[in-house]
Amino acid sequence: MNATSASTVLGDEYSSRRGLVKRRVQVVSWVVLTLVWVMLWGNFSVLNVVSGLLISGLLLLLFPLPPIRLGLRVRPVATIVLVVRFLVDMVTASVEVAYKACAPWVHPQGRFTRIILAGDNDLLCTITAQMTTLVPGSIVIDLESDGAGRTMLLHVFDARSPDDIEQLRGRVLAQEQRVLRALAAPPRQVAAEHDPGPDSAAGPDGEERS
Repeated sequence: MNATSASTVLGDEYSSRRGLVKRRVQVVSWVVLTLVWVMLWGNFSVLNVVSGLLISGLLLLLFPLPPIRLGLRVRPVATIVLVVRFLVDMVTASVEVAYKACAPWVHPQGRFTRIILAGDNDLLCTITAQMTTLVPGSIVIDLESDGAGRTMLLHVFDARSPDDIEQLRGRVLAQEQRVLRALAAPPRQVAAEHDPGPDSAAGPDGEERS
């Protein structure tokens, strides 16, 4: 084997190993694991960051994670609208829940309801669920995925009529619409005529489906 052939073989082997490292050590996973390492130590220092990078990189090489495909595209204006409206909803809902919890003449009636989301991206649906939970008055219990799409099961602090459930459904879908406009790639909107199916009365457990 001459020098040219040997260099070619070494070059191919180097490219192959480099490709293997790039496939296994994903930047997002590497950064997240490093942040977890630093937070576990509770001290942000150069030594902790470097050691976190080395250890997390070694872990990803030995135990590679599945590829992470975020499918996101951040749009600044839509993101600002999303954040501002979310903060407004949080303040408004906090005042409303505080009033209903403290007023002796108000008797909240909690219910469970299901809402079919329009999006098909797991991460965006999770963001919508988390933002819905952070707004006082509703807590997401589960985010189900089936052939029909993503269904959000949540508990409502006070829903006395089907109209209250419908208003909540409208707020959740509007929240999802803002998330999709801000982060989806390509942007998607929640159709105004999105209809999950015929209405049904509350069951014995007080659950409304929408």
